[in-house]
Amino acid sequence: MPNWLAPCGRPPPYPQAPVSELFGGADELPAQLTLGVDGAGKIVSVYWHLGPGATPGVSAAGLQMARVRGRLCRREAADAAAAAADAASARDRAKATLESDDLALRASVLGAAANASYSLEQRADADAAGPDAAATLQEGAAFHCEKHGAGSAEALCATLETARCADAAAAARLLEIWKAWGLYRVGNESGALRYTVFEPTEDHVVRSVAEYAHAKAREKHAALAGPTRDHFATPAAALAETEALEFADAAHLEKGDT
Repeated sequence: MPNWLAPCGRPPPYPQAPVSELFGGADELPAQLTLGVDGAGKIVSVYWHLGPGATPGVSAAGLQMARVRGRLCRREAADAAAAAADAASARDRAKATLESDDLALRASVLGAAANASYSLEQRADADAAGPDAAATLQEGAAFHCEKHGAGSAEALCATLETARCADAAAAARLLEIWKAWGLYRVGNESGALRYTVFEPTEDHVVRSVAEYAHAKAREKHAALAGPTRDHFATPAAALAETEALEFADAAHLEKGDT
């Protein structure tokens, strides 16, 4: 590299210092290459990370939304105690599915709210039909992101949001806002672990599930103020009325961790 030790001699925006100085004068630099591959094995994207911060096992592509097939389940129960018991047994059901179903990726048992229990399952193929569920609230294409290394865990906090929009255009716009907000919170809020948002239903309903490491992380997100929150929350509020269910004892299971 001819400009490793000497400036390139060209005007800005070209670097005005030797390349070695830009990386602290090191003789060797850590480098990382991430390849994006489609279902046919064809390379469709290439990401380089050069210099400090290149970490083995961490994608150089950064945090992204993955398209998956999701199923959000709501199981009715006779009372609150029965709903809590069903949520506990749902963990065993989710574990069995992850072990037996090759396309199953992850599952979150959110817990009980009133006289029902809630869970979220995700599969690798957004177009493939999964096993029948006892009570499916919504099933179909969804978008998911999570922190690197955020694997199976218990005693999590979760929030299920349901937004009812006036028409398809408002629902489509809300989906894009929530996708961007999900990426922001998982990428920038320390306790935000993962976020999933479903594509709108035919009656213009958009649902999302956010999971946090603990209650303080969720409270910190709820208390977020200033330009960042205004950038997401203000336009979202103008598009739909949103209901939220909060869960204080959720569990998450990843394939391979069970």
